[in-house]
Amino acid sequence: MSHSSIYRRLAELPIFSSASFISGHRISIESSVRDHVNNVKRSFIQEAGILESPGTSSSSTRSSWLSTPIERSESIVARLISPSGARTAILKETSGTPKKRFVEIWKGDAAELIVETTSRHGPFYGDATFSSLCFSPKEDALLYTAEAKAPEEDPKDPFHKFTFREQYGEQFIDRRSPTLFWLRWDPSRANLRENDEDGKPISQLVQVSPTFPNPPSLLPGSHALNDPPVFSLGQATFASRSGRSVIATAYLRTAGDRKLGIVYCANRPSMIVRLTFPDTPLEAASKEDDKEKKKRIEEATVECRSLFSEFPSRSPRVWFPPTESEITTSKFKNPVAIWISSAKEPHGSCARLHMMTLPSDEELCATGGWESTTNGNQSTSQVETVIDSVWEPPCPVDEGGFPGLYINQLPPSPFLFLDGVLHATCVSSWGCSQDLLVIRLEKDYVEPPLSANANPPASYVHGARKHEVHRLQLRSRSCTSFVACDGRSKIVAVASTLTEPNEVYVTDIHGSNIKGASWTKITNIGDRAKELTDGLEGKVTTITGHEPTQTIYIRLANAELQPLVTFPHGGPHSVTPSTFSPEVVAFALSGYTISCPNYRGSLGYGQRWVEELLGKIGRLDVDDVMASTNQLIEAGLGKKGLGMQLYMGGSHGGFLGAHVIGQFPSFFSAAILRNPVINVPAMYATTDIPDWTTVECGIPYDPNAVLTPQQYETLYKMSPIQYVDKVVTPVLLRIGDVDQRVPPSQGKEYYHLLRARGMGEKVQMLWYPENSHPLDKVEAERSGWDASLAWFKKYGGEQVYNE
Repeated sequence: MSHSSIYRRLAELPIFSSASFISGHRISIESSVRDHVNNVKRSFIQEAGILESPGTSSSSTRSSWLSTPIERSESIVARLISPSGARTAILKETSGTPKKRFVEIWKGDAAELIVETTSRHGPFYGDATFSSLCFSPKEDALLYTAEAKAPEEDPKDPFHKFTFREQYGEQFIDRRSPTLFWLRWDPSRANLRENDEDGKPISQLVQVSPTFPNPPSLLPGSHALNDPPVFSLGQATFASRSGRSVIATAYLRTAGDRKLGIVYCANRPSMIVRLTFPDTPLEAASKEDDKEKKKRIEEATVECRSLFSEFPSRSPRVWFPPTESEITTSKFKNPVAIWISSAKEPHGSCARLHMMTLPSDEELCATGGWESTTNGNQSTSQVETVIDSVWEPPCPVDEGGFPGLYINQLPPSPFLFLDGVLHATCVSSWGCSQDLLVIRLEKDYVEPPLSANANPPASYVHGARKHEVHRLQLRSRSCTSFVACDGRSKIVAVASTLTEPNEVYVTDIHGSNIKGASWTKITNIGDRAKELTDGLEGKVTTITGHEPTQTIYIRLANAELQPLVTFPHGGPHSVTPSTFSPEVVAFALSGYTISCPNYRGSLGYGQRWVEELLGKIGRLDVDDVMASTNQLIEAGLGKKGLGMQLYMGGSHGGFLGAHVIGQFPSFFSAAILRNPVINVPAMYATTDIPDWTTVECGIPYDPNAVLTPQQYETLYKMSPIQYVDKVVTPVLLRIGDVDQRVPPSQGKEYYHLLRARGMGEKVQMLWYPENSHPLDKVEAERSGWDASLAWFKKYGGEQVYNE
């Protein structure tokens, strides 16, 4: 089998993207598959069933069945199963011209409601940042996010269509005004029509227009913001059983009305807000209604109130207590909200988990609002920090030291209710691992005494707050990539290892025995690649003298000395976990040892090491990367010399690559740089994240400021462009032409400068149309892998390349 065929075979394995419980014993699973014939990613849906054998709950065994995958229509933007499992909401957009949009509610196999929304708004949002797809507890209302209709053109203004309207940057091209919509319907009368036989409306779609009458002191010490605040709502979720109360994330714009790039950036100015919808009967606008009445019916101006604005916050989730008979032992009789927050700088950091008890509908009716409601002796408006930011683990992460939480978003359904005690789940980086954590939200737990020389157990948070944290691995040395819960005791999760592809697992936790959870595997994807991956070995090693820097390496077991490819992650505040990567595994099967260093600045080691890199890029991270390579050489996993040291990396990994081939001109025999940062000061005015260019260089970001010549010099001295005269290593550049994060001009400038210095054919640039920063379209991924292998073949050790 050719090396290219190996890559295709691995890359075409299904990637499980989400799962949800339909019932206690049925699970809906969604996956995507790369189609290399049509160069598209195709989505599939399948169901799994869990069968319990007879016996006691603690001794019963589970088996499972898995249905044949069914392809999900390309017209479906988002899909959600209701909490009861009885209904499914679908946001659909047709592919024709003009495009049409529909919201569909299905009950079982029957359509309960279909509403065309084409005239009401633009494209739906289905991403994790802005999407708000959520059923009300009674399943008679739905929240979702869509692009607002563009302002109508003024016939008297000939320049209206050229007016600048800023978008949200990388991966949000043409997305400018995410807007919250509230769809209500009467399930007892729903029959696909807008009105019943008597002409009474069955459903109503309302555009939510939020206002901030009394804005708080917003995010002190962060970026200067618009005043009064200008914001967009996302991640909205119902916060009361009646469906009238809602909490959401409000994303704010900086001074100058700037929308900073938001994808991969956890520190964007944002807060958790609450809204209260009007308690009005269903009413629909007819064609005969005048404009004022139609606007009143179809658009609701709703006041926003801040729940939490101390740190940039996101990802609110709400738990509703089960029946009274099931909560007698719980402290929580009311709904509970949780969310996460991050440091104001840098883009990635150690997160905090916050919790708040919400007022019930009865309390809201009795008091007339949130401010005065109480729950016993505890104010329901009091926010508790469940898990705080961790500066440094009490002991190394490999010895169980808890490094804090590193979460982009909380799971859509994170809650467990075990023996009357509420828990939340999440997936978080822990050094080179990525683990499923189960966090006890009630705080009556007392940490057991430890001997003087004992390390704190990994199950407990280090510090004053005594919320129990369980770290679960689904199989030996596995990393978890997704988790969902049924709200009670069941968890479905996806996990992989360095050498084994992702699989879906399920467990049912009995009582409070979290650590004793027994996992049932319900997929067998690994069987398709077992003959290829059985000969691989993957390990993690700590880099001596550069702690906590670690590197993950993967190679053919018992192979002779192979070329060593150094492959750091981007960010820089990101991390390479020990998960299955078709790209990396295919290179290992092609005769390379791949090393993925997590240098200082990476996530999963404590906030101290995140901030350690600020003001030191191009030096500290370069030192760690080179130290990781040299340590593997000393360990006999590589050697210096022509064709034996190779490099590849993207974004900040490309930045590091341009640094190392400039600072160590004779060390690497070939380099592949994907969308690399080359000239930091030149990127300041062209990237969607100008704050990255200053903060990473040790200069606070001020959207009102103009860079001084001294600051330009500081940014330049941390840029790899300063070493361009020393580069002799053959360089392959891979550039996405719609990259908003690292503009294509960065790679182009480097290409022309190297060509002008006589590099000739030793510098090549591949240009990928319609590809953004990740270069993740199917053809770009495949072509990029093949081109990278060809580049390494051309300039690396030829003796290992016989196919």
